Amino acid sequence: MPKDFSLEYTWIEGSMPPPHHYEYTIAIDSAGHGTVTYHPDYPEHRKPPWVEKFDVSRERLETLYPRIRELVLDRKWKEQSDPPVGGSYSWLRATGGGRSASTPTHPIDGEALPKLYDEIRGLVPKAVWDDLSARREKFVREYREK
Repeated sequence: MPKDFSLEYTWIEGSMPPPHHYEYTIAIDSAGHGTVTYHPDYPEHRKPPWVEKFDVSRERLETLYPRIRELVLDRKWKEQSDPPVGGSYSWLRATGGGRSASTPTHPIDGEALPKLYDEIRGLVPKAVWDDLSARREKFVREYREK
């Protein structure tokens, strides 16, 4: 695994009225330091994001890196010319070995990407996801009570 390895995975909920929209980004560097930046609403609504830090073992990163290299750094993805309207979307930006690349939000023949994205989400500890989920439920409840 190269010393310059890093990844940034972003997931965005489809267009929905507040408080139902949310989005998050998972960033991880080669030392295994990770951050989830979670927007409980549209970022332009100026609600500060929630930021949680976590660590990933070297072994897990070394297992993940070959898949990142194969599916992101070594592959030229093509974007759908007429992507679907609505729904959530995501993409992955990665750096390694002096190269940077990203996946499109609506790739052609992107069947391998959901499994990779699940693996990246799985690097975030369950306790972090549970905390973010509880905070989101509270945010939605308070929004409705206004």
